[in-house]
Amino acid sequence: MNNGAIEKCTNHKVKKPDFTMNINIITLSFEPELESQFRKDHYDKTIYQMRISLVLAIVFYSLFGILDARLIPDQKETIWAIRFGFFCPTALLVFVFSFFKRFFHSMHYWMALVEIVGGLGIICMTVIAPPPANYTYYAGLILVLFFGFTIFRLRFVLASITGWLIVVLYQIAAINADTPMIMFINNNFFFVGANFLGMYACYSREMNERTNFYLGRLLDIETEKVNAANRELENRVKERTVQLEKSNIDLLNEIEAHKQAEKEKKLLESELRQAQKMQAIGTLAGGIAHDFNNILFPIFAYVQMAINETSNDPKIQRYLMRVMGSAERAKDLVQQILMFARKGDQEKKPLYIQHITKEALKLLRASIPTNIEIKQHIAKRSDPILGSPIQLHQVIMNLCTNAYHAIREKETGCIDIRLFEQIIDQSNISQFPNIRDGKYICMTVKDTGVGMDDVTRQQIFDPFFTTKEPGEGTGMGLSVVHGIVIDHGGYIYVQSDKNVGTEFHVLFPSIDSPVVNDKQEISLESFRGNGEHILLVDDELDVVKALEHMLKKLGYKVTSQLSSTKTLEIFNQNPDCFDLLLTDQSMPLMTGLVLSKKILDIRPNLPVIVSSGYSNQLTQEIIEGTGIKDIILKPVTLRELGEIIKRHIGCQKTKDNLS
Repeated sequence: MNNGAIEKCTNHKVKKPDFTMNINIITLSFEPELESQFRKDHYDKTIYQMRISLVLAIVFYSLFGILDARLIPDQKETIWAIRFGFFCPTALLVFVFSFFKRFFHSMHYWMALVEIVGGLGIICMTVIAPPPANYTYYAGLILVLFFGFTIFRLRFVLASITGWLIVVLYQIAAINADTPMIMFINNNFFFVGANFLGMYACYSREMNERTNFYLGRLLDIETEKVNAANRELENRVKERTVQLEKSNIDLLNEIEAHKQAEKEKKLLESELRQAQKMQAIGTLAGGIAHDFNNILFPIFAYVQMAINETSNDPKIQRYLMRVMGSAERAKDLVQQILMFARKGDQEKKPLYIQHITKEALKLLRASIPTNIEIKQHIAKRSDPILGSPIQLHQVIMNLCTNAYHAIREKETGCIDIRLFEQIIDQSNISQFPNIRDGKYICMTVKDTGVGMDDVTRQQIFDPFFTTKEPGEGTGMGLSVVHGIVIDHGGYIYVQSDKNVGTEFHVLFPSIDSPVVNDKQEISLESFRGNGEHILLVDDELDVVKALEHMLKKLGYKVTSQLSSTKTLEIFNQNPDCFDLLLTDQSMPLMTGLVLSKKILDIRPNLPVIVSSGYSNQLTQEIIEGTGIKDIILKPVTLRELGEIIKRHIGCQKTKDNLS
């Protein structure tokens, strides 16, 4: 498996499967294609039972002929003609027909016919037999209904129609037979009750059968996916095995080359384990980010507003700025957690890394003692890379800080930072395992510190691994660096010798895109609103109150809610009253995405902004497909909030004026 495959595995985000069963709750039918599959499956599983039920129906219908001879011996021949000349041949004919292929398409209709014939036969017996003997035949109708709703396994709709048809035929027969009213009411109570109970049993049975079929089909699909993945993995393993076998044959006469192959194999295994660790911790990191950002948001909001309100009190201002600084560090900590878990995606743009490197080194020089020398050899010109300035700054700071800590144990030393272009092709690719050909910007950070042994070197990118004393490090610095480099499509490896020093090599792919300077200073006043009405919803009370104060501070009218369902009700009452919807994503009963869809169905031109403490579920494709205008990641500053809302309300007003 090459580095590209490892990165693909690392970047892969598992999509949660949709287990919703689309079924008509009245007719109990799937969509046409799935319905056809269900009927075929149902036929294969029940045809044997249906044949047995036909045999049982013939046996029971015939055995009750003994009752005819005892109750109405004078009309026994007529009753037997119905039993043995009408019903039994019909049931037997259907039984024989069930062995033909065409029976599959009309199986339930034939079984319904058998039930109707059986019920009609008993109704005829009640008309022919004189009272009170004919009353005893009414129990046979319940038995017929029982067969139709359960043993025959008719579809709910067909079984219900057949059952009610038999009940109606009984009404006609009972009236013509001058059945006493008390007996008529009593029998109707039992027949109608049995019909309703049978419908309930039939509905439950068929719903259970269809649910089991649907779940079984989902299981088959997921099993096939797993099998396909296993087959693909086996093919990759086989391909890799063939390559290794061929390499071993070629390298039998070269021991040094054989050792190189072994080192490459160990490196692949190490990277694969690292990718698996990062993926495993990703789920935990997402949950932490969401909850922690919701806690941080009110702190950000109220401190910013307090700073604005206390501009005449320098002492209070200093206290508040310290609180704000702590909140910023907490925010950075969350970003670090997300970055090493590969979930903290930040906007990337074409940039020159030289300026970021020099700026970081200036900050480092002020914090690192002068007995440690910092050398820098930075190329004046190079191609730009596609990256995030904040993340690249963090890479440089973390690597140099790590080098400083390694040198500190020796009291004096040197940190050497180099930045240059590196072309990787067939002539030198052996020096860079598992990297593609191309043009890269290479950054090396070399120190003369204590170095590392092989055991430590293999664990340095593991989350929370550290060799420092308690309280001196979190073990996240190099994990964050690794996550950022891989997220930028780059590669990082380390060389280290015990008591000699360590050298990190970081390579970022260069690009041909131009670098645009987009820095602009914009005052907060330009983001103020003009009394526009904003509909706000978040299930966290502290977040709602903070956002409400911020929006009012920015000059907007706010209607806030803690429930997404209540928000939808309020919007339905007066859709044109609001100028923008600001909704949280993770809420009970109805998520922000679902709420946005429903509100946009009512008023498609309303600007909608979704806020979230963790944006992994909101991809660009989902946003564009839904009609959502933007995403706000919590915590957000007053300036950021004002700029986003002002931009989208302004755009919508421009469109309305043009139209």
